[in-house]
Amino acid sequence: MKEAGLSLTVARNTGLLAATQALNSLIVQVLVVYAPIAILLLGGSASLAGLGMAFVWGGRLVSTFQMGLVMDRVGRRPVIAGGMAVAAVSMGIAVYALRINSIMLFLATLLLYGVGRGMTEYSRVAVADILPSHRRGLGTGIVLTGSIAGTLAAPVLIYSTSSHSTSVLSNIVESLNYTILIGLAGVAVASMVWPDPLKIAKLLNNPEAFQQRGLRKISNPSLLVAILSVAASTGVMVAIMSLNTVVMYEHQHTAVDISTVVMIHVIGMYAFSIPLGRLSDRYGRKSTILSGLLAEVAGVMMLLVSDLMVVVATALFLVGVGWSAVWVASAAYIADLTAPNERGAVSGVADASAAGASILLPIVSGVALEAGGIPSLVALCTAVSLPTMAACIKIMKK
Repeated sequence: MKEAGLSLTVARNTGLLAATQALNSLIVQVLVVYAPIAILLLGGSASLAGLGMAFVWGGRLVSTFQMGLVMDRVGRRPVIAGGMAVAAVSMGIAVYALRINSIMLFLATLLLYGVGRGMTEYSRVAVADILPSHRRGLGTGIVLTGSIAGTLAAPVLIYSTSSHSTSVLSNIVESLNYTILIGLAGVAVASMVWPDPLKIAKLLNNPEAFQQRGLRKISNPSLLVAILSVAASTGVMVAIMSLNTVVMYEHQHTAVDISTVVMIHVIGMYAFSIPLGRLSDRYGRKSTILSGLLAEVAGVMMLLVSDLMVVVATALFLVGVGWSAVWVASAAYIADLTAPNERGAVSGVADASAAGASILLPIVSGVALEAGGIPSLVALCTAVSLPTMAACIKIMKK
């Protein structure tokens, strides 16, 4: 009876974590479409447009590690719910920045949102806490799949707001007003996770598993490569996603067109998370990570083939699927090699590395795009991915 009760609790908490991820993803998708355009309208360049989405993905660098330590001490729920609260506040400030035509304040709010987004995405750590090792890939996949709901809702939200006015800036402001409410809803959903996943982890692990080891675990070479894979995969994905938005906008595509391509890309990121998680549980984390990196490289290179919408959409879909494979398998791998009371801190290192790559690579890629067009962008992203694949093959254990 106790085991059945625990199973029901695990299922309920997993569903709530997936719902929180869905609400967070909806905000992300609105920003993917509108943040680069807003920056251009505020007087920014293509390089600054890339910086905007880099902040959305890279804001985690500011406090991710510290939040991981907090999670290991006070539990997962306060940090995850707090992340959605930060998201709501940052979107409110973003609306104000647009009204006063301040590009610097708008960029700052994107960075603040990135902090909240990173806190919310610790839901993958929470789901790892409540599942045994042989099901962690599946659990992580379920949480990421929750983002599909947010992804599918984003074009609907954008279409509904874009039909109210002929002014692009007014449409952006109206969409961001909705994201404030979405953030507040996320706070409510995350607060319903009970008991805290860290408490469940203590029930599933022997007391000796909680022996304090701090970050010495990071010296494990296989773990270091897993962290490197997350960083490279995320940096490439953010660079391609954000700068492709700028390219499409400059080729006179509408916001709805861009949103559709972004939706296809994000479907690739999340729709196959569950089967990819199962694959990592069955065939190993290493093979799943390698497959993901290979899929990303294939998608990036497809951008050289044609600028037709169907080709670009397929390319971004592959980049999304590749990122998903790396993210799911790496999250499960890190959980496999860490005890619950150090899992948040180690995951924080991985997130900080991914955040750094999410800031640096889009900026460098923006410069490359302006200097040499799509071929330069493709060359740079490929150069980042291939050495990571080599390190994974040589060092990482199954």
